[in-house]
Amino acid sequence: GRVLDLAYYLGDGSGTYGGITGLLTALIAAGGRSVLAVGANANSGNSGDSDISSVGTDDFANLVAALDHAYQKPTNKFIFNQTTQNSLRKLKDKFGRPIWEVSLAQGEPDKIFGYGYQIENACGNIGAGNTSVVFGDFSKYVVRDVLGFTLVRYNELYMPNYQRAFQAFKRTWGQLLQPAAFSYLTHPLS
Repeated sequence: GRVLDLAYYLGDGSGTYGGITGLLTALIAAGGRSVLAVGANANSGNSGDSDISSVGTDDFANLVAALDHAYQKPTNKFIFNQTTQNSLRKLKDKFGRPIWEVSLAQGEPDKIFGYGYQIENACGNIGAGNTSVVFGDFSKYVVRDVLGFTLVRYNELYMPNYQRAFQAFKRTWGQLLQPAAFSYLTHPLS
């Protein structure tokens, strides 16, 4: 599962991840809507909150604004890794209000700027040269699974050592349908 997670996000279309072209790889190749991070300095006034080391409210506003108008929907989501999520929970705008909108309704997820989010640990951390956040309409990246998940158990092969072996495989594929449906946040190198 974790290998497929990496493949669907970072796969290069070659044999590395079974020929799967990942979302971020396809966006970059298509000349997608890259947003350069400006950081949280505008929020905090702290010179340490540079575009390299932080994410600010302007970055989220720019991600939403960079998305093609035809794909701006209330069902769009942000994806980022768990480390970025931990940083975002503490992030406040310049008026001291958190941008992380905690839901008070049972069964209703938290939101950021009114949009949902999903944890994708294949995303890069906040830092120089990394892409830390992707925003968009994820119905425009398709994952196709062919048949089911196959699990084979080898009883005899490893019996001399009193062991059993298992091998699993799955036929799957991922494809970006519309690059205009996404924007992504890239941190400058310096």
